[in-house]
Amino acid sequence: MLCDPRTRGSSYLTPLFGSRYSGGILIPVENLDLIDWRMVGFGAMWITGLAVILSALGFADSHAHQEGVRIRDLLKCSGYQMAINGGLTLFCLGLIDSSRNWWETVLWAFLAGAFAFFALWST
Repeated sequence: MLCDPRTRGSSYLTPLFGSRYSGGILIPVENLDLIDWRMVGFGAMWITGLAVILSALGFADSHAHQEGVRIRDLLKCSGYQMAINGGLTLFCLGLIDSSRNWWETVLWAFLAGAFAFFALWST
């Protein structure tokens, strides 16, 4: 038999059937929602924000080296400003979930709104 619990073991049955093998009988597992998808989403948001910022800085450094200008002067361009402020917006939105107090949530939301405004205003 393909799904015989005696040959496959208990770890094989848990993800497929929502049960665990114990002494020859299947015991239903009550809470299968083991991944907090909200936390995964907010975590992905701040990591994506940092990736956007780092890629914009890396691209600006490469472009500044090719053009022979200072990176500080190049970062004043609207495209780089929009990328950095957009990345900071994603970063702040991602950290809203990690707030423990209400005022921290308000602060992260305010910062996200401010960076979003500057990202749109720089275009």
